[in-house]
Amino acid sequence: MKRVLITGSRGFLGQHLCLSLLRDGYEVTGLDRSGKDRKPPSWWTLYPDSKPDQIQQVESDLGSCDQIRGVLEQQSYDFILHLAGTAFVPEGWINTADVAVNNTVVPIRLFQAARDANFKGRIVFVSSGEVYGAKHPMPLLEDFTLEPENPYAESKRSAEQYAGYFVSRGLDIVIARPFNQIGPGQNPAFVIPSFLCRIRDAAARGETEIQVGDLDAERDFLDVRDAARAYSIVAEKGIKGQAYNICSGRPVTIRRVLDLALKVTGANLKPRIDPSLLRDGKSIRYGSCEKLMNLGWSSSVELEESIRDIWRSMQ
Repeated sequence: MKRVLITGSRGFLGQHLCLSLLRDGYEVTGLDRSGKDRKPPSWWTLYPDSKPDQIQQVESDLGSCDQIRGVLEQQSYDFILHLAGTAFVPEGWINTADVAVNNTVVPIRLFQAARDANFKGRIVFVSSGEVYGAKHPMPLLEDFTLEPENPYAESKRSAEQYAGYFVSRGLDIVIARPFNQIGPGQNPAFVIPSFLCRIRDAAARGETEIQVGDLDAERDFLDVRDAARAYSIVAEKGIKGQAYNICSGRPVTIRRVLDLALKVTGANLKPRIDPSLLRDGKSIRYGSCEKLMNLGWSSSVELEESIRDIWRSMQ
């Protein structure tokens, strides 16, 4: 049985990934600073063959190389999937220094600790599709130059560069670049759970409108269950030192997302543009998943099913 260490295991993606890998027969250890005793999420029944109580938990904030090395020396692992960090792009403008630490310094500590501990397994570093910037044609390909346009993206690009240095010194690191991952348990700050929260609140108040941003923008949405399988495949089959987009490869308008959210909830609300919800950036953004598909991956969860499961988890 292969052993996996997942940092950021209590986060949105981390919880899904732990349960997915557990179901697939891995021995899973989750590392997170939020503690060991939190109950499993209500949506864990989406993974009926897994048992959350079998996930070993390690409490750590990844505060030093010595601390991380101590974790790695306690038990051997075949894979480390590094998810810990800041995931919300606007946070880079609000708490820039903290984001730089979380998304650049902490991965460097992990790479250095793995090197010092003589770690022989593979590290999957979770970066972001944001690293490409907004100047490239669509779809975004892994060999495009990286031209980040916000502090969050820069923090991820910088960590990728350090990963390359450590690869040249012998570490086996693969880069994953996720786009918009969605599913039960996601923070309401993100677009789909935000829509659903606003629909629920508007209906409760008897309102007839919902505040929205740019409905014509197009994004690449991938259900977190499909994303979890993608990380597993990249860990097992990816090529050392290379990057893989974790995405659906299909652009979807935010208007389509809103229409599905209204359909799933049964609400009858008219959209009203709220200038505070409008963001800078390219209106069309999606990635190519061809390189990932060449490893044997394909998506299986439709967008409407994903939105429906998010809505159910909120009830």
